[in-house]
Amino acid sequence: MSSFEQTTPWQEQLKDKLPPLAILIPLLALLTIMSAFVNDAFSPTLQSMAQDFETNITQMQKIISYNLIGMGIGVLIFGPIIDRYGRKSALVACSILGILVNLAMINAPSYNWLIAIRICQGIIFGGLSSTPEVMIKDAFSPRRFIILNAWLITLFLFGPALSPLIGGYIFIWWGWQWIFYSVCLVLALAIVIVVFFVPETLDPKNVQAINPKRILSNFGQILRTRPAVLLIINSTLLTCAVFGFPTLLPAIYLEDYNVAPQVFGYYTFALVLLQIVGIQLNKFVMKRGYSPIKVWLWATSIQALFTLANFTLVLQPQWLSVLSIIIVLGLNMTLNGFQIGNMTVTYLMYFPQMTGTALSLLTFVRLVVPGLIIGLVASLPRHAGATLLALNACLIICCCLGAWLFSLKYGHKFKTES
Repeated sequence: MSSFEQTTPWQEQLKDKLPPLAILIPLLALLTIMSAFVNDAFSPTLQSMAQDFETNITQMQKIISYNLIGMGIGVLIFGPIIDRYGRKSALVACSILGILVNLAMINAPSYNWLIAIRICQGIIFGGLSSTPEVMIKDAFSPRRFIILNAWLITLFLFGPALSPLIGGYIFIWWGWQWIFYSVCLVLALAIVIVVFFVPETLDPKNVQAINPKRILSNFGQILRTRPAVLLIINSTLLTCAVFGFPTLLPAIYLEDYNVAPQVFGYYTFALVLLQIVGIQLNKFVMKRGYSPIKVWLWATSIQALFTLANFTLVLQPQWLSVLSIIIVLGLNMTLNGFQIGNMTVTYLMYFPQMTGTALSLLTFVRLVVPGLIIGLVASLPRHAGATLLALNACLIICCCLGAWLFSLKYGHKFKTES
């Protein structure tokens, strides 16, 4: 297995073509943030949208998980496409389609149409959100990828952090439709920026043909690589925990605890802020040459210990409250920042010749499976948040076991400094 420091000749050539990092990273983050915004900004409006579409809040809550399923399908479709036609053209095409699907969302005639549009929206924004990460992997060494991707993820996380807050105020002032009009305006600006400032990052020698047999062969190669499959499973389980709170928390707080829509965003902001802290600390550790695998291992171990707080609240439901749920979920979320990026780069090091395809399969699984699981959990009794806390705890413990299994079986194959 190659070093975390290794760069390719193409990456050396790209150094002179890329815009300054102070421009590149915020630019790519802007496009990535949009996928979070369309899924989280309207969570404070679920009660109003339920009335408009003549349904209940439980059904409206499910359209969040439908979007995740669509995103998973989207990244699976766009992975081979961006490996054939390049990253830049994919960003422009997805931005144009994103404008059209948001206009359709605003004018959906019924709840059933809304479901179909949300899945289409997820497909398009799945391609839009996954491409920037591939571009960073194209342009930089694995260790540099972790460091720069930490900034991308940090900026991206301001999407789910601020989206409910911003969406709540947009809803109060102008109505939920303007949440999606604002996305259209941002995407129109993004098209101009990408066309004029972002170069193509796909290495010409890594261009893959759009051949169904070749694509299936590539997917088969990935699924036959046992350590990669273990990383996919582990990353998917952790993603279930990450996506669980923005999907299930709105109904808990808005219905069970009567939190005001414009206030709800402050609670989600606190949770995402803790993840951002973890990501930035992981970046700090990576700069000092520590092994990404060892950092991931110890982070997941500490996180598993923190689940004692989850089980305490589940077994003592009289202690459940707005504050206690946020504190416990905060303990769950903080250490995610040390894990997701490190797992991703370790996985991608197995497939340097088909980064887009490999990342698309990983992202497909870790969006569709959580979308299905969370969709099912959303139909269960909420028990004032106890169900969410129990789900998170079980997933985190499984992730810890998977991390130790990977480290013991495959960790020695990676060359690291610490």
